[in-house]
Amino acid sequence: MNPLLVARVRLVPWQIALVVLAAAMSVEAQDRSLIRICSECGQKQVALVIGNGDYKSKPLANPSNDAQDIGARLKQLGYETDVVLDADRRRMHEAIDRFLKAIHPGDIALFYFAGHGIQFEDHNYLIPVDYDGQREEDVKYDAEAVDRIQESMEHSGALLKLLIIDACRNNPYRASSRGGPAGLAAVPQVMGTYVAFATAPGSTASDNGSDRNGLFTKNLLEGLQQAGLSLKDLFDLVRQKVYENSGQKQFPWYQDGVIGKYYFLPPSPIVGLGAPIPSPAGAPQISELKAERLTIEPGDTENVLVTASDPGSRPIEFEWSATGGSIEPRGSAAIFTAGPIPPGKTDGSVTISVTVRNDRGLTASRDVVVRVRPPAQTPLMQGRTLMYGAFVDVWLEAAKPSGVVGPGVIEAALDKSESVWEVTRIQGGFPGVSILVTPECRANCTIVSVLEPPSQANGFMRMRLRVQPVAAKQSMSIALQYQPQTGKRK
Repeated sequence: MNPLLVARVRLVPWQIALVVLAAAMSVEAQDRSLIRICSECGQKQVALVIGNGDYKSKPLANPSNDAQDIGARLKQLGYETDVVLDADRRRMHEAIDRFLKAIHPGDIALFYFAGHGIQFEDHNYLIPVDYDGQREEDVKYDAEAVDRIQESMEHSGALLKLLIIDACRNNPYRASSRGGPAGLAAVPQVMGTYVAFATAPGSTASDNGSDRNGLFTKNLLEGLQQAGLSLKDLFDLVRQKVYENSGQKQFPWYQDGVIGKYYFLPPSPIVGLGAPIPSPAGAPQISELKAERLTIEPGDTENVLVTASDPGSRPIEFEWSATGGSIEPRGSAAIFTAGPIPPGKTDGSVTISVTVRNDRGLTASRDVVVRVRPPAQTPLMQGRTLMYGAFVDVWLEAAKPSGVVGPGVIEAALDKSESVWEVTRIQGGFPGVSILVTPECRANCTIVSVLEPPSQANGFMRMRLRVQPVAAKQSMSIALQYQPQTGKRK
């Protein structure tokens, strides 16, 4: 029997390399660089999985599916997994901080991201769904730096650090970055860390919109089902398949600083790095678990369906559970009812799980994540336009007051789509009291006149301006400086 190599909590990466090399001298050749961890040693596998697809500009079809499927597979492989879908800047930052705080010395830590990525000044940034990309340098403050995540993982003392980045899927913000490079930048090699990018530095990756998953993640999921593939063998196989399936256009790129072997699903009889033993022969098989809608509102009901079978045609039973709300089992289907969103949260997610059991007691399980979001609300501000020859009339309307009672500013951006100018962004809002307004043009326009001062009409507070654009292919920017008009109320 081959001895087990026990990784002590206080080892740093260069010491791990020495321990692995020393152990290699006393085991068979095929096991000389094998890292194994015993289940009694307190090793933990922790993962954060983020899928961002619901972008205001250039949404992506697959990241939510990618994250859900990767998250479900990692849970099956023994990882404590947090799946976060369509995260704005705040939620993304909070999730990453939770993940980094959950890593302890000796752990296995995995970070996965699917969505848009940008390189700026040779650094890589992961983009939240509310990023607007107005200025090139905004990415440093409004997105998540890969450097920060990687360095924090390295300082955690984790035995093995894995970063898997399924980006860039063609940067939609390049127009605001003065023609910056496409794709993501290379990262340095660090001992004990394995970094996998969906494509080579400076290149873009396929979102594979005709399929459920992006091309890279699709092949990664297939590889994670195969027992006996080491970390390096797994990603070599993924690279080969992606390169072939993309018509030799996409070439995944890796930075390998790992000494030894790590198995997501080890070959029998080795049980390594906390990975669960594969289901015994004769266990039920789940081919699909699907929710009809992946985003619902509190109080909504949702049908969830599982497709499963038993290889021996034995009778099977279904056990359903959910981490929130309520669920009504109906055999191979269930009806989920979303509960209220927890206090202090703007949205949330619920994991729905099903376990399929046959009459021999053998089981198979799978999860699906359903997001619960508050009902859509009337926007604070909205805008519309009407063309008058060389002039553009702009209406700015508010369905409800902003709550601001002091001086303030309303900013609006207009862009030309084909032959029509449209209001594409508004910040700020009318305070709901009588106000004096001083309009000004901040970019590419001239204020011709105020056709309608701020007034109440049909429950809306609105005003109307006439502006003249200077250049047809540049955005217009208008600012309304206002202050309350004392002594009067609308």
